Amino acid sequence: MTSDFSLTITSESNAKFLSWKKLDSSQAIKKQGEFLISGRKIVPEVLKTKPLKLIGMIKSTNHVDLSLPVAYPLAKFTLSPPLFRQLDILGTNFPILLAQTPTFPLFESDPPPQEVEILSSLSDPQNVGALARTALAFGIKKIILLKESAFPFHLKAIKASSGAVFHMEFYQGPSIHELPLETPNLVALDSEGTDINKFCWPQNPRILMGEEGQGLPVKLQQHLLAQRLIRIPIVPQVESLNAVVATSIALYAYRHQ
Repeated sequence: MTSDFSLTITSESNAKFLSWKKLDSSQAIKKQGEFLISGRKIVPEVLKTKPLKLIGMIKSTNHVDLSLPVAYPLAKFTLSPPLFRQLDILGTNFPILLAQTPTFPLFESDPPPQEVEILSSLSDPQNVGALARTALAFGIKKIILLKESAFPFHLKAIKASSGAVFHMEFYQGPSIHELPLETPNLVALDSEGTDINKFCWPQNPRILMGEEGQGLPVKLQQHLLAQRLIRIPIVPQVESLNAVVATSIALYAYRHQ
């Protein structure tokens, strides 16, 4: 597609429109190889920095055209306002970008890590986005997405990250249930672990986040129990912390130590 390509869509049965509507799920993003980017701040930043392969801009008939770099190869799609509102699930009322889904390299667990890494099995895209923002704030850029994890370029993940997902290095990992027990420098947060104030961190840890609501698989928890589980002391009235909040505390504790 070239920069002079344009198409106006007014029918809900249009094939392109129907395919875009499905991009509110991680599975569809992976299958279709496309994802949407929205936000009054994020869209102009992405157009300026071009961190990804952009393939189209989707706007409503009542939107003004955004200025594009000279000879920028971006197809333009115009939707009627009712159709646009169906895609604009975040309610931005601002043009949306269509981008090609990148392929993430496979995670190799055998070599010891050369930097801090985070392994995510978070299924909520907002939590994945918040995790990317937290990681970047601590200077960490490598996140391993386990099979249970939501896709980091989901619309809600992008918003929650404030664009941090575009600055991360993502890797595709196995299921949390198939993660090798002897993965070097693996540590995890768990209520049965060592008090974080007394924990002796390995250099360049791999911090594993358990599944939301389920935590760590029993076999993995038992394997890590002796030396590599971390507990954050909280009052008995609160059962647990949000996974991203707990990870933020852990990253601060590691940096402080």
